[in-house]
Amino acid sequence: MINLSGFITIDKPINLSSFDIVARVRKLTGIKRVGHTGTLDPFATGVLVVAIDQATKLIRFLNEDRKEYEAEIQLGIETDTLDLTGQVQTESLPPMIPQEQLLEVLKGFTGRYLQEPPQFSAKKINGRSAYKYARSGKQVYIPSCEVEIFNLELITYEFPYIKLGVLCSKGTYIRSLCRDISRRLGTVGILIKLRRLSSGSFNIKSSINFEELSPETIRERLIQSPEALLHIPGLAVEEADIPKLLNGIPPSAEKYQQQGLSDGIFKVHRNGEFLIILRFEKDKGFNFLRVVKFS
Repeated sequence: MINLSGFITIDKPINLSSFDIVARVRKLTGIKRVGHTGTLDPFATGVLVVAIDQATKLIRFLNEDRKEYEAEIQLGIETDTLDLTGQVQTESLPPMIPQEQLLEVLKGFTGRYLQEPPQFSAKKINGRSAYKYARSGKQVYIPSCEVEIFNLELITYEFPYIKLGVLCSKGTYIRSLCRDISRRLGTVGILIKLRRLSSGSFNIKSSINFEELSPETIRERLIQSPEALLHIPGLAVEEADIPKLLNGIPPSAEKYQQQGLSDGIFKVHRNGEFLIILRFEKDKGFNFLRVVKFS
Protein backbone atom coordinates (compact mmCIF):
# COMPACT_ATOMS: atom_id res chain seq x y z
CA MET A 1 0.00 0.00 0.00
CA ILE A 2 1.29 3.48 -0.95
CA ASN A 3 1.03 6.14 1.76
CA LEU A 4 -0.19 9.12 -0.25
CA SER A 5 -3.04 11.57 -0.58
CA GLY A 6 -3.73 14.01 -3.40
CA PHE A 7 -4.90 14.26 -7.00
CA ILE A 8 -3.67 12.79 -10.27
CA THR A 9 -4.87 13.42 -13.81
CA ILE A 10 -5.17 10.45 -16.13
CA ASP A 11 -5.59 10.44 -19.90
CA LYS A 12 -8.54 8.06 -20.06
CA PRO A 13 -8.50 5.80 -23.14
CA ILE A 14 -11.54 4.89 -25.19
CA ASN A 15 -13.85 2.05 -24.11
CA LEU A 16 -12.99 2.24 -20.42
CA SER A 17 -15.38 3.74 -17.90
CA SER A 18 -14.39 6.29 -15.29
CA PHE A 19 -15.06 3.57 -12.71
CA ASP A 20 -12.57 1.28 -14.48
CA ILE A 21 -9.88 3.95 -14.04
CA VAL A 22 -10.71 4.42 -10.36
CA ALA A 23 -10.59 0.64 -9.83
CA ARG A 24 -7.15 0.51 -11.46
CA VAL A 25 -5.80 3.24 -9.16
CA ARG A 26 -7.25 1.43 -6.14
CA LYS A 27 -5.48 -1.77 -7.17
CA LEU A 28 -2.12 -0.07 -7.81
CA THR A 29 -2.12 1.91 -4.57
CA GLY A 30 -3.94 -0.46 -2.25
CA ILE A 31 -6.02 2.53 -1.13
CA LYS A 32 -9.78 1.98 -1.05
CA ARG A 33 -10.78 5.64 -0.83
CA VAL A 34 -10.38 6.73 -4.46
CA GLY A 35 -12.83 8.72 -6.57
CA HIS A 36 -13.05 10.91 -9.65
CA THR A 37 -14.21 14.51 -9.86
CA GLY A 38 -16.29 14.27 -13.05
CA THR A 39 -17.18 11.28 -15.18
CA LEU A 40 -16.30 10.71 -18.84
CA ASP A 41 -18.41 8.39 -20.97
CA PRO A 42 -16.64 5.16 -22.03
CA PHE A 43 -16.36 6.30 -25.68
CA ALA A 44 -14.73 9.60 -24.60
CA THR A 45 -11.04 10.12 -23.87
CA GLY A 46 -8.91 12.65 -22.05
CA VAL A 47 -8.58 14.30 -18.67
CA LEU A 48 -10.01 12.38 -15.74
CA VAL A 49 -9.15 13.86 -12.35
CA VAL A 50 -8.75 11.19 -9.66
CA ALA A 51 -8.69 11.93 -5.93
CA ILE A 52 -6.80 9.59 -3.61
CA ASP A 53 -7.45 9.00 0.08
CA GLN A 54 -8.00 12.25 2.06
CA ALA A 55 -8.18 14.28 -1.16
CA THR A 56 -11.63 12.74 -1.83
CA LYS A 57 -12.94 15.00 0.95
CA LEU A 58 -11.82 18.07 -1.01
CA ILE A 59 -13.42 17.35 -4.40
CA ARG A 60 -16.23 19.86 -3.91
CA PHE A 61 -13.71 22.66 -3.31
CA LEU A 62 -11.85 22.21 -6.62
CA ASN A 63 -12.08 24.90 -9.24
CA GLU A 64 -13.40 22.98 -12.25
CA ASP A 65 -15.86 25.57 -13.50
CA ARG A 66 -14.41 25.54 -17.02
CA LYS A 67 -13.97 22.47 -19.22
CA GLU A 68 -12.24 22.23 -22.58
CA TYR A 69 -13.04 19.61 -25.21
CA GLU A 70 -12.47 18.54 -28.77
CA ALA A 71 -15.73 17.19 -30.16
CA GLU A 72 -16.71 15.71 -33.52
CA ILE A 73 -20.25 15.80 -34.91
CA GLN A 74 -21.69 13.60 -37.64
CA LEU A 75 -24.62 15.30 -39.37
CA GLY A 76 -27.60 13.44 -40.78
CA ILE A 77 -28.05 10.89 -38.02
CA GLU A 78 -29.94 10.91 -34.72
CA THR A 79 -29.75 8.40 -31.86
CA ASP A 80 -31.59 8.11 -28.54
CA THR A 81 -28.39 8.83 -26.59
CA LEU A 82 -27.28 11.71 -28.88
CA ASP A 83 -24.00 9.89 -29.55
CA LEU A 84 -22.66 6.95 -31.53
CA THR A 85 -23.47 4.42 -28.76
CA GLY A 86 -27.26 4.74 -29.07
CA GLN A 87 -30.05 3.31 -31.17
CA VAL A 88 -30.55 5.10 -34.49
CA GLN A 89 -33.80 7.08 -34.59
CA THR A 90 -33.33 9.02 -37.84
CA GLU A 91 -30.82 8.74 -40.66
CA SER A 92 -31.06 11.16 -43.55
CA LEU A 93 -28.07 13.00 -44.98
CA PRO A 94 -28.97 16.64 -45.65
CA PRO A 95 -27.77 18.66 -48.64
CA MET A 96 -24.24 20.03 -48.33
CA ILE A 97 -24.12 22.88 -45.76
CA PRO A 98 -21.75 25.73 -46.70
CA GLN A 99 -18.97 26.46 -44.21
CA GLU A 100 -20.10 30.10 -44.00
CA GLN A 101 -23.50 28.95 -42.73
CA LEU A 102 -21.86 26.66 -40.19
CA LEU A 103 -19.62 29.47 -38.88
CA GLU A 104 -22.62 31.76 -38.51
CA VAL A 105 -24.50 29.11 -36.50
CA LEU A 106 -21.48 28.51 -34.26
CA LYS A 107 -21.29 32.23 -33.45
CA GLY A 108 -24.83 32.04 -32.11
CA PHE A 109 -23.82 29.56 -29.41
CA THR A 110 -21.13 31.70 -27.79
CA GLY A 111 -22.39 32.98 -24.44
CA ARG A 112 -25.15 31.70 -22.17
CA TYR A 113 -28.00 29.56 -23.41
CA LEU A 114 -30.65 27.25 -22.00
CA GLN A 115 -29.66 23.67 -22.71
CA GLU A 116 -31.91 20.64 -22.53
CA PRO A 117 -29.97 17.72 -20.99
CA PRO A 118 -30.07 14.35 -22.78
CA GLN A 119 -32.66 11.76 -21.75
CA PHE A 120 -29.69 9.45 -21.19
CA SER A 121 -28.06 11.49 -18.44
CA ALA A 122 -27.48 11.34 -14.69
CA LYS A 123 -29.89 14.22 -14.03
CA LYS A 124 -32.12 13.32 -11.10
CA ILE A 125 -35.88 13.23 -11.78
CA ASN A 126 -37.93 12.43 -8.67
CA GLY A 127 -34.79 11.03 -7.06
CA ARG A 128 -33.99 8.73 -9.97
CA SER A 129 -31.40 9.21 -12.72
CA ALA A 130 -32.95 10.16 -16.05
CA TYR A 131 -31.07 7.41 -17.91
CA LYS A 132 -32.88 4.77 -15.81
CA TYR A 133 -36.21 6.02 -17.13
CA ALA A 134 -34.77 6.15 -20.67
CA ARG A 135 -33.50 2.57 -20.49
CA SER A 136 -37.00 1.40 -19.56
CA GLY A 137 -38.45 3.25 -22.55
CA LYS A 138 -39.93 6.17 -20.61
CA GLN A 139 -39.45 9.77 -21.69
CA VAL A 140 -39.40 12.22 -18.79
CA TYR A 141 -39.38 16.01 -18.64
CA ILE A 142 -35.93 17.31 -17.79
CA PRO A 143 -35.80 21.06 -17.11
CA SER A 144 -33.37 23.02 -19.26
CA CYS A 145 -30.31 24.44 -17.51
CA GLU A 146 -28.36 27.60 -18.27
CA VAL A 147 -24.84 26.83 -19.49
CA GLU A 148 -22.16 29.05 -20.94
CA ILE A 149 -20.03 28.50 -24.03
CA PHE A 150 -16.93 30.67 -23.62
CA ASN A 151 -15.40 29.73 -26.96
CA LEU A 152 -16.50 27.60 -29.90
CA GLU A 153 -13.90 27.05 -32.60
CA LEU A 154 -14.22 25.22 -35.89
CA ILE A 155 -11.16 22.95 -36.22
CA THR A 156 -12.06 21.03 -39.38
CA TYR A 157 -15.14 20.64 -41.57
CA GLU A 158 -15.46 17.76 -44.01
CA PHE A 159 -19.18 17.39 -44.60
CA PRO A 160 -20.94 15.68 -42.87
CA TYR A 161 -18.26 15.74 -40.14
CA ILE A 162 -17.57 18.79 -37.97
CA LYS A 163 -14.68 18.94 -35.50
CA LEU A 164 -14.95 21.62 -32.82
CA GLY A 165 -12.94 23.06 -29.96
CA VAL A 166 -15.24 23.84 -27.04
CA LEU A 167 -14.52 25.84 -23.89
CA CYS A 168 -17.59 25.71 -21.67
CA SER A 169 -18.96 25.91 -18.16
CA LYS A 170 -19.22 22.96 -15.83
CA GLY A 171 -22.50 21.12 -16.39
CA THR A 172 -22.55 21.57 -20.17
CA TYR A 173 -23.57 18.42 -22.06
CA ILE A 174 -21.50 18.25 -25.24
CA ARG A 175 -23.97 15.73 -26.67
CA SER A 176 -26.74 18.29 -26.25
CA LEU A 177 -24.59 21.03 -27.76
CA CYS A 178 -23.99 18.86 -30.84
CA ARG A 179 -27.73 18.17 -31.12
CA ASP A 180 -28.54 21.87 -30.84
CA ILE A 181 -25.93 22.93 -33.41
CA SER A 182 -27.28 20.32 -35.82
CA ARG A 183 -30.86 21.53 -35.33
CA ARG A 184 -29.90 25.12 -36.09
CA LEU A 185 -28.27 23.85 -39.26
CA GLY A 186 -31.68 22.40 -40.18
CA THR A 187 -30.78 18.77 -39.69
CA VAL A 188 -29.89 16.22 -37.00
CA GLY A 189 -26.51 15.15 -35.71
CA ILE A 190 -24.72 13.17 -33.03
CA LEU A 191 -21.48 13.31 -31.10
CA ILE A 192 -19.10 10.67 -32.45
CA LYS A 193 -15.80 11.64 -30.76
CA LEU A 194 -15.06 13.47 -27.54
CA ARG A 195 -11.76 14.32 -25.89
CA ARG A 196 -11.50 16.37 -22.71
CA LEU A 197 -8.41 18.57 -22.76
CA SER A 198 -8.82 20.29 -19.41
CA SER A 199 -10.98 20.48 -16.32
CA GLY A 200 -10.28 23.66 -14.42
CA SER A 201 -6.53 23.82 -13.77
CA PHE A 202 -6.06 20.11 -14.58
CA ASN A 203 -4.97 19.58 -18.19
CA ILE A 204 -3.98 16.90 -20.65
CA LYS A 205 -0.30 17.91 -20.64
CA SER A 206 0.08 16.89 -17.01
CA SER A 207 -1.96 13.68 -17.37
CA ILE A 208 -0.59 10.17 -17.04
CA ASN A 209 -1.26 7.82 -19.95
CA PHE A 210 -3.33 4.89 -18.73
CA GLU A 211 -0.70 2.43 -20.00
CA GLU A 212 1.93 4.16 -17.86
CA LEU A 213 -0.04 3.96 -14.62
CA SER A 214 2.04 2.40 -11.86
CA PRO A 215 2.72 3.00 -8.17
CA GLU A 216 5.82 4.95 -9.24
CA THR A 217 4.11 7.23 -11.76
CA ILE A 218 1.25 7.90 -9.35
CA ARG A 219 3.69 8.97 -6.64
CA GLU A 220 5.78 11.06 -9.06
CA ARG A 221 2.80 12.88 -10.59
CA LEU A 222 0.75 13.31 -7.45
CA ILE A 223 -0.66 16.82 -6.99
CA GLN A 224 -0.76 17.61 -3.29
CA SER A 225 -4.12 18.87 -2.05
CA PRO A 226 -2.97 22.45 -1.27
CA GLU A 227 -1.56 22.72 -4.82
CA ALA A 228 -4.97 21.78 -6.24
CA LEU A 229 -6.62 24.52 -4.17
CA LEU A 230 -4.48 27.48 -5.22
CA HIS A 231 -7.65 29.41 -6.12
CA ILE A 232 -8.63 29.45 -2.43
CA PRO A 233 -6.76 32.19 -0.54
CA GLY A 234 -4.72 31.18 2.48
CA LEU A 235 -5.38 32.48 5.96
CA ALA A 236 -2.31 33.16 8.11
CA VAL A 237 -3.18 31.98 11.62
CA GLU A 238 -1.18 32.24 14.80
CA GLU A 239 0.56 29.04 15.91
CA ALA A 240 -1.37 29.13 19.18
CA ASP A 241 -4.66 28.86 17.27
CA ILE A 242 -3.72 25.70 15.33
CA PRO A 243 -4.51 23.15 18.10
CA LYS A 244 -7.89 24.84 18.56
CA LEU A 245 -8.58 24.69 14.82
CA LEU A 246 -7.72 21.00 14.68
CA ASN A 247 -10.18 20.42 17.51
CA GLY A 248 -13.00 22.22 15.72
CA ILE A 249 -12.76 25.57 17.50
CA PRO A 250 -12.97 28.43 14.97
CA PRO A 251 -10.59 31.38 15.31
CA SER A 252 -11.72 34.70 16.71
CA ALA A 253 -13.30 36.78 13.96
CA GLU A 254 -12.22 40.01 15.61
CA LYS A 255 -8.56 38.99 15.65
CA TYR A 256 -8.45 38.18 11.94
CA GLN A 257 -10.68 40.97 10.70
CA GLN A 258 -7.59 43.13 11.06
CA GLN A 259 -6.25 41.29 7.99
CA GLY A 260 -9.02 43.01 6.02
CA LEU A 261 -10.88 39.80 5.26
CA SER A 262 -13.89 39.91 3.00
CA ASP A 263 -16.62 37.27 2.93
CA GLY A 264 -15.45 34.06 1.32
CA ILE A 265 -13.69 30.71 1.69
CA PHE A 266 -10.16 30.41 3.09
CA LYS A 267 -7.68 27.61 3.67
CA VAL A 268 -5.22 26.96 6.46
CA HIS A 269 -2.64 24.28 5.82
CA ARG A 270 0.68 22.84 6.82
CA ASN A 271 2.16 20.68 4.09
CA GLY A 272 1.86 17.00 4.83
CA GLU A 273 0.00 17.51 8.10
CA PHE A 274 -3.40 19.11 7.71
CA LEU A 275 -5.64 21.28 5.55
CA ILE A 276 -8.62 23.20 6.89
CA ILE A 277 -11.28 24.96 4.81
CA LEU A 278 -13.15 27.79 6.54
CA ARG A 279 -15.91 30.15 5.48
CA PHE A 280 -15.77 33.72 6.75
CA GLU A 281 -18.77 36.05 6.92
CA LYS A 282 -18.41 39.47 8.54
CA ASP A 283 -21.66 39.19 10.48
CA LYS A 284 -21.18 35.53 11.50
CA GLY A 285 -17.42 35.01 11.78
CA PHE A 286 -15.77 31.73 10.83
CA ASN A 287 -17.33 28.31 10.38
CA PHE A 288 -15.75 25.03 9.36
CA LEU A 289 -16.34 23.50 5.94
CA ARG A 290 -13.73 20.73 6.11
CA VAL A 291 -10.83 19.56 8.27
CA VAL A 292 -8.46 17.05 6.65
CA LYS A 293 -5.56 15.52 8.58
CA PHE A 294 -2.86 13.89 6.46
CA SER A 295 -0.66 12.49 9.20
